[in-house]
Amino acid sequence: MAPALAALQAAGGTVRFGARLRRLVTQGGRVQALDFGEDAMALGPRDAVVLATPPWESQRLLPHLDVPAAHAPIVNLHYAHPTPGPVRFIGMLDALCQWVLVRPTGVAVTVSAGDAAAREEAETLGPRAWAELREAALAFGVAGDWPAQAPPCRVVKERRATPRHAPGPPLRPKRLPLANLALAGDWTDPVLPATIEASVRSGQAAAKALLR
Repeated sequence: MAPALAALQAAGGTVRFGARLRRLVTQGGRVQALDFGEDAMALGPRDAVVLATPPWESQRLLPHLDVPAAHAPIVNLHYAHPTPGPVRFIGMLDALCQWVLVRPTGVAVTVSAGDAAAREEAETLGPRAWAELREAALAFGVAGDWPAQAPPCRVVKERRATPRHAPGPPLRPKRLPLANLALAGDWTDPVLPATIEASVRSGQAAAKALLR
C-alpha cells in the first residue's frame, strides 16, 4: 500500500481513512458533491469521480445500478511460521489448500470459492490445512522446519469476496452511470475473473472513460 499512497500524494492527492461515503449528491445527471456525513466535498465543473467500491456499496450509492446478486467466499489462513527463504509459491490440487505462499515472515494459504471452508471452525481448519501444506513443503524440499504440530494460525473469512459466476453472459455495468462518475472494481470488468488484474483493467478503463 505504501507505494500507492506515495504516488497519490506525489500527484497532489489526499488520502482519507475511516471516512465512509454516505451518499452521492446528484443533479442533472452529474455528481455535485460527496456526502461523508460530518462533511461534504463539493465538485467543480471539471471534477470527476471514480467509484471503486464493492457491488453492494455501489448499489447503495446508485440504487438503480445492476450489480452481481450472488457472491462466493474466500478463506485465508495466516500461520506464524517464519521460514529462511527464498519466497516460494505452491499451487495444490484436490486439497483444501489451493495456493500456499511461503515467506520469511510466515506462511499464507488461500482458498477461493471456499464455501465449505467458510463454514468450518478455525480450530479444525488450521490444523487440516497445515497438514496438507506441510506435506507439500516437505515433498518440494522447501527450506525451513516443518513440524507436525500446526503453528498459531489466524483465519480470515471474506464471505462476499468475489461475484459468483453463472451460465450466460456476464453482468457488464455501464462504465459511466453518470456523466462525471465512472465505475471501477474487479466486478465491473467481467472479461477476467475477480482478480487484481481485473481491478487494474477496470481502473484504467474508468480513467479513459472520464478523460474522453
